[in-house]
This record gives sequence, structure tokens and C-alpha cells, in this order.
Amino acid sequence: PPAVKKVDTPITVAKAVPAGTKKSSANFGSDPRDGAIVPVNQENIEFASGVLAGGIALALGATPVFAVVVAAVANYISKKSDLGELNEFVNGISSASLNTVNWFAKLDSKYVVLGKLSDQLDAQVTKLKNSEGESAETLRKIEESLTKTSKQISQLAEEIDL
Repeated sequence: PPAVKKVDTPITVAKAVPAGTKKSSANFGSDPRDGAIVPVNQENIEFASGVLAGGIALALGATPVFAVVVAAVANYISKKSDLGELNEFVNGISSASLNTVNWFAKLDSKYVVLGKLSDQLDAQVTKLKNSEGESAETLRKIEESLTKTSKQISQLAEEIDL
């Protein structure tokens, strides 16, 4: 029989994380320098749990009084770490919603920058159009070609019923 090779690899042991301990994924967007408009911390997670639960209750047709009660219960659950998985579920949903808000804020700030670049590019193109010379003539020809192409595509789309 072939010889068996001995492999010396260290064994890593996973450590259990207590229920009340923060996980690193919940800290996404907690730093305002990341573009976070709402820091992801325990107080905001607890507040968001109540707001989300009340909002969902209203969206599902509950009376405003019942929605306030649901919001209070969700807020209570988010504060009680001894409730185990229920606490983890409510806090997980709340932190995910805060991370989503922060992600959209970051996305919006990204496109504001792109909007400024677009405005500058438009200004340069306008300046080029108004100038005399070969560059201005080339730009006019490109613009005419794009206009004709877009009209032809529109006509084709109408014929095909797109």
C-alpha cells in the first residue's frame, strides 16, 4: 500500500458569540465618514425596530392604536437580550434596514458627484459647439448622426409595437 502522509495543520475552533454581542456586520455604516446618515448603534437599532414594526402594522391595515402597541412591543423585544433568537431577529431586521438607508444615502452622494461631472461636461460641449473650427464641425456632425439614429430607432419601435 502507498505511504500515508501526515499533515500538520492547526485546528481552529469557532467561538460562540453571546446573544447580546455586536457582530461586525452590524457595524456597517456606523462611521459617518462612510457616508452613513444614521449610525448603526444599539440605540438606533432599538428605535428602528419600533418604527419598522409600527409602520408594517399600519401598512397591513392595523389601527393606529394597535400599531403603537406593536411598535412598543418590538422596541421592548429589541432591548431584552435574554429573549434569544427573537431579540436577534428583531435587531437583525432593524440593523439591515439602517444599513439599507445608509447604502441608499451613499449611492445618492455618489450620483450627486456624477451629476456635477455631467454638468461640467455639458458646459464643455456647449462651449465647443459655440466655437469655430474643425472640432465644432465634428461635434455638430456627431450630434446630427445621433439625432437621426434616435429618430430611426423610435420609428422602428413604433412599427414593431415595443
